Amino acid sequence: MKLYVGNISFDSTEDSIRQMFEQYGEVTNVYVPMDYDYDRNRGFAFVTMAGAAAADQAIREADGAELDGRTLKVNLANKSSDRRSASSEDWASAVDQEEGTLSSSSWEEENI
Repeated sequence: MKLYVGNISFDSTEDSIRQMFEQYGEVTNVYVPMDYDYDRNRGFAFVTMAGAAAADQAIREADGAELDGRTLKVNLANKSSDRRSASSEDWASAVDQEEGTLSSSSWEEENI
């Protein structure tokens, strides 16, 4: 099961995160997204635990625990299909409502 680990220190590494979560069970993967502009992690990670029992224990015990001087926020990771991200059409529609302008889709219908 994949866990979201938030509020990690910029000093935290894949190894330090793996080491912490291995105390709750088998860790099959650790992914720490990097911000290449600043050459550091982005402040969160994803940890995949081998089983549900290990994931549940990790959530119960690591949520609120400290790692590298930061208090972690740990919960089940959302699948990307579960998240609602603003598409360009959503954004354009919001601009239409606020500014009374044509959205890109309306412009395309009228001009193509």
